[in-house]
Amino acid sequence: MKKLFLFFSIIVMPLTALADEAQVRQFADDLAQEALTVVKNDNLSEKGKQAELENLFSNRVDVEWVAQFVLGKYWRTASEEQKAAYLENYRKFVISHYSSKLTSYTNQDYKINDVRQESDDEYLVSMEVTQPGEPNVVMDYRVRQTGAGFKIYDIVVEGVSMITTQRSEFSSVISRNGLDYLIDALAKKAKKA
Repeated sequence: MKKLFLFFSIIVMPLTALADEAQVRQFADDLAQEALTVVKNDNLSEKGKQAELENLFSNRVDVEWVAQFVLGKYWRTASEEQKAAYLENYRKFVISHYSSKLTSYTNQDYKINDVRQESDDEYLVSMEVTQPGEPNVVMDYRVRQTGAGFKIYDIVVEGVSMITTQRSEFSSVISRNGLDYLIDALAKKAKKA
């Protein structure tokens, strides 16, 4: 009986991983297709495109986890009021900042090169973005399975991690000027985007 269980475990486990990787590939492909549809929609103004992208990404990015990770050790020492203000302003900043950057891209296309399971619930989606007359850009999306489905928790462009870079930048700002200064700066940047 143990041999039979072991045999089926060896057969079924890789199939489960392949099914999960296929679901993650579909998640990434759907997100990219939806974003490109918005960006290429000539009936939407720049502000309209940005609003659509903000809505799209707010449901697909694990903003709360990212916000806490980026704040690092300062999250543990922040007051409840500071945490609430930071989360609100970080969410607005990160979603508006990155969605506003995408609105100017209209001739891009993409190809998903690989999806790799990195742990029980974390995956790496390797993608290549192409634009006529420009070099291809290699992007990796780190995705995790949450109770609310798959969520992106990091974007790595040409080997540079968004969350690691932000963590370093935010730590520097906080050590010089304090957490309240960072919260105000995020609010101002979100309004500009």
